Amino acid sequence: MDDYGQIQGVLFDLDGTLLDSEGLTDRAIARVMQDKGLHIDVDCSRFHGVTWKETAETLIALDAGFDDPDLEEKLQASFHREMLDVPPQEIPGAARFVRSVAGRCSTALVSSSHRESVTVSVHRLGLTDVFATWVCAGDVPRSKPEPACYLEAASRLEISPQHCLVFEDSRAGVHAALAAGMPVIAIGKQGAGARFASQAIDHFDELPMDFIASLGTP
Repeated sequence: MDDYGQIQGVLFDLDGTLLDSEGLTDRAIARVMQDKGLHIDVDCSRFHGVTWKETAETLIALDAGFDDPDLEEKLQASFHREMLDVPPQEIPGAARFVRSVAGRCSTALVSSSHRESVTVSVHRLGLTDVFATWVCAGDVPRSKPEPACYLEAASRLEISPQHCLVFEDSRAGVHAALAAGMPVIAIGKQGAGARFASQAIDHFDELPMDFIASLGTP
């Protein structure tokens, strides 16, 4: 376990980190492809942690059949419908861990999802009143893997980036946090972001009981 005694703020991704919801992204893209009558081989994991705006731009560049001025909105609508139809499960221990951390230091939610979907998910987790701030799609000009979203969260919390700890799952998200100068714990030991993070766990119950007490105690 790394030493996190200098940590003053903890920043959490949402999809794939607090909720087992990355599969919704895959299904949302598949549904839009089906609606458009497209049959192309797309590795949807490359879009995990990325905004629908940038996902739409990439899809259009991959295949002219995606060219649609409303593609971002259609992808978001598809994702939101998938989320309502089959609510994703909480990553074990996530909500309890976030609440415990919030009692120790500042917390923020940093998601590439639209605020509409984030609001539903946070409400389901029972964390509406917990995070000091949310940074969602559209709050910064470029999404993960650019560091802007994490730097914005640190700025809002008035904490230096090096004193922020990030929990992430996607490759794009881990790279964004590292580019912001923040240590990262990856969710999912076999996940795309695990090999780039400081350490990796499959769920929050794997963290030692004294982990939270160690934050901010150099």
